[in-house]
Amino acid sequence: MKDASLDLGTLSTAELAALKKKATDQLADTHRRGRFALFKPLEHQRPWFASKKQILAAIGGNQMGKTTCGAIRLLSGALGTFPPSLGGTIPASWERLDCRGQRYLMVAESFNTVIAKTIFPKVNEYLTQEMQSRPPKKNAGTKLPEIIYLRSGAEIHVQSYEQDPASFEGPTWDGVWFDEPPPQAVFNAVRRGTIAKKGWIWLTATPLREAWVRDMIVMPAQDDDDPMNEFADVFGGKMHDNCADCYGGYLPHAYIVAYLASLPPEERAVRERGEFFNVSDLAFGNLSEQLHVVGDLW
Repeated sequence: MKDASLDLGTLSTAELAALKKKATDQLADTHRRGRFALFKPLEHQRPWFASKKQILAAIGGNQMGKTTCGAIRLLSGALGTFPPSLGGTIPASWERLDCRGQRYLMVAESFNTVIAKTIFPKVNEYLTQEMQSRPPKKNAGTKLPEIIYLRSGAEIHVQSYEQDPASFEGPTWDGVWFDEPPPQAVFNAVRRGTIAKKGWIWLTATPLREAWVRDMIVMPAQDDDDPMNEFADVFGGKMHDNCADCYGGYLPHAYIVAYLASLPPEERAVRERGEFFNVSDLAFGNLSEQLHVVGDLW
């Protein structure tokens, strides 16, 4: 007998108890799995998760789902499994995934604006109470979570670019997610902390600032003779890649067109295609002296 056709008045006490238990178990399973288990990447995002290099820079236009993917990558590391759509499995209990001693870092521009209004709401879409072993440790100043404790045994630490670069020295990390380009001193300090554990680094960004990322990560990663090539993958993309009408994404086509049409050319190049702001207005902004200019031959 299907549940939809049940007449509760005809059921025995035992049958009602069994039906209640089934509904309770299904509700508990939904809470345990949460939206994390249901996540499915868009086609342009799949190569990000497939990369095996230490540093991944997903640098593209606005609204490509970069922050969502950063949150999923961070939680996947700390939970010890990926969503099923990325080849992972959801355990019967999160304690079964042993990540004891592992430490992950999430860094964004500011606690009271970006982290409070953008990062934590996105992370909390996929982070359930069942995943956590105890309430987070709160930052004394902002009252926002500073350390998130997971049943897997891993910890997620939260910092912002507002903090002194010296505060990033010392700890070691199994994985790091930078949302938007960090100051170079912060990146260098954090990357040092990933060496001992061979930790991964994800940088998801629309490059409105911190042009050093182009010179020190993006261009070297595309140069076969540069040491960074072995350690970094760079992925670009356009805002339109997330178009619901064209690619099955989440943004309505007409709204994308109208928004981009309202921007000045230089800003549009950044927000639409992820070109670095300081070179977006150059006809050959993708070229560099290091890679493409031949020295004096005479």
